[in-house]
Amino acid sequence: MSINPVFTVLWGTIFGVGLIVEIVALRRDGKGDTLSEHVWKLLRINVVVWFVALGFFAWLIIHFFGFGLVDAWLRGL
Repeated sequence: MSINPVFTVLWGTIFGVGLIVEIVALRRDGKGDTLSEHVWKLLRINVVVWFVALGFFAWLIIHFFGFGLVDAWLRGL
């Protein structure tokens, strides 16, 4: 497996900016600044949002911990 260094820098930048935003939000006194507060607000909207979130996290777990098995299976279809 090869890794594109441009995308490595881009992903690192995305996570770095997200970390900076979260640190700034935690240091502020205001409410509703952090990522977790935004996620909980979304999850309180409707039960459908819970199912979408569960589906996303199920995909995420398989994507990261499936070790390419799912990708190999899908390529074989």
